[in-house]
Amino acid sequence: MQGRQSDSNPNDIGTGGTPFLKYLKLHSTGGAAEDPIPEVTNVTRADLARLRRSLRRMRALLPLHVLPSHGETTDPRLLDRDLDYFPKLADRVQALTPEQLVRLGQLGEAKPSEASQRLESIRLSFSEYAPVDRQLTGKARAFYDMCHRKAVRATALERLEVLNQG
Repeated sequence: MQGRQSDSNPNDIGTGGTPFLKYLKLHSTGGAAEDPIPEVTNVTRADLARLRRSLRRMRALLPLHVLPSHGETTDPRLLDRDLDYFPKLADRVQALTPEQLVRLGQLGEAKPSEASQRLESIRLSFSEYAPVDRQLTGKARAFYDMCHRKAVRATALERLEVLNQG
């Protein structure tokens, strides 16, 4: 078993407090893994890194079953899809100008419909980066659109920090 075990909770192995039931090879992911995409809770470089690290740790445990906080029990491909989502965003964001990155960092100030239009205009729409195998209801679609906007903002801010350091 990889990770560290906390003294207070034997199931906490350093994945953000989410339990891994080793005998069942079941990982309850809390809010870290989602279908179709996970939520970056706080739009910061640190939170984005923490989420990616948690997903990698969960995947390294080689679970047979994954129980996300929203949705049904599934298999580890959910973790793979969630992990694959972030490099795709980063690749696209890396090609943007600093001015575009600044505008992306300000998406939280825009109305959801306006923010979605901005993303579509620079080929960063939710449907392009988070293909969904099932029909999302209006509220679920709105929630995952918001998750995508937050991930794009965090990725843009991360890229701006790297550019400003170099």
